[in-house]
Amino acid sequence: MFERLIHALDFALAKGADQVEVFANRSISTHVNVRDQAVEEIKQSDDMGFAVRVIKNQALGFAYSSEMTENSIETTVLRALSASEYTTPDKFHVIGRQTEGSPLSGEALQIYDPQIPQLNLQEKIDAAKQIEGAARRHKQVAKTETASYSDHVVDVFLANSAGFNGTYQATYCGGAAYVIAETSEASSESGFGIDFKTSFKDLNLDAVGQEAALNAARMLSAAPVQTQTLNIVFSPLVAIDFLEVITPMLLADNVLKGKSLLIGKESQPIASETVTIIDNGVLPQGNGSA
Repeated sequence: MFERLIHALDFALAKGADQVEVFANRSISTHVNVRDQAVEEIKQSDDMGFAVRVIKNQALGFAYSSEMTENSIETTVLRALSASEYTTPDKFHVIGRQTEGSPLSGEALQIYDPQIPQLNLQEKIDAAKQIEGAARRHKQVAKTETASYSDHVVDVFLANSAGFNGTYQATYCGGAAYVIAETSEASSESGFGIDFKTSFKDLNLDAVGQEAALNAARMLSAAPVQTQTLNIVFSPLVAIDFLEVITPMLLADNVLKGKSLLIGKESQPIASETVTIIDNGVLPQGNGSA
């Protein structure tokens, strides 16, 4: 499917690029929303595109297209070369070379589930209904804002002038629910549940609905807390909010460009020794692994 994109490498080098990289992605997606066990929305898409990155005279140029004809490939390369004329040269602009050993495959990372492409639309609708059913079984849940199931089948291609040429497949599936719990006193609170996995068999549909119902019901008895010092256990969703605040400070680009509060603190403790944050882009079955 992506073989013709190799032409982008040869064409870019012939037109004066010092280094070139081409990246392509195809994503087939389905999203189903239900409410009161009736389908409210179905979205299906098949998106494909590629991007060319060139380095010429230490300046970086980038261009993108969703059309993979030979003419479009050459036009995209020329646009990337043109863009490089307007960017600031940087001696650190470089296409990375492959390290020793073979690159990991999608199979080795366990991020491709052959069952997901085989699911028919009715099975996906039933998955969304199962999520809602699990939430509505809670005695205090009276309404559903939305319950959904979605999945993605992804093909990824990468090749560069440093000699790398590789592809892999990945799958993701998940569900979410947003429900309303009520009391006899007419008070109401909302609750949310969500989960995503790389394989369908690992996705617990009932647990998604139950999480939404429990979160909504817990809020019904919520009360203000007096200001005090105490130990707190955060939910994963709240912990993510904290990570989003500090993540920009940890990016190497921001440190090098003077945009981080952590400048000059390499190898120094910046948090309690009980805090551990690991960034692992090749975690087996990881939703963000690639």
